[in-house]
Amino acid sequence: MNLYLQRLFSTFYSPDQTRNSESGASSISGTHNLRPKIQNLFKKHNIKSIFDSGCNDCGWMTLVIDSTKVDYHGGDISLAMVADIRKRHPDFDVQVHDATTDPFPNVDLLFVRDVAIHLNNQDKRKLFQNWIASGIPWILITHNKEIQIGHNEDFEY
Repeated sequence: MNLYLQRLFSTFYSPDQTRNSESGASSISGTHNLRPKIQNLFKKHNIKSIFDSGCNDCGWMTLVIDSTKVDYHGGDISLAMVADIRKRHPDFDVQVHDATTDPFPNVDLLFVRDVAIHLNNQDKRKLFQNWIASGIPWILITHNKEIQIGHNEDFEY
């Protein structure tokens, strides 16, 4: 666990700071077009289990899981967020997890939504190396459409 990243992201992504299911791109309405595509992807590739890295509050993901019956595992770097998820969704397998350092569970698909865009290039490499080492056959990861290929500037936290 990178404790610096944990402190940093716990500041911005905690139940007290955000309710992503209620508004924004990670809201139930904001994922309206995404959810059926994920469900179709699960069917097409026979996905039976996923690890949702950076699961945040799991709000909209509950709709995907309920309709597909995929074995769901989630992880978030924020201690407070994981505690809140466990309280609101006691049936979900959710753990404190750092995608750059902690091993991923044995699943069919690694789902990494809006995590890598917050990482510098060194930590992005660690995330990808961690995924490769895991042996998980599929990764579903978001990117920022605003960034042109070859123009992804590195940054410091």
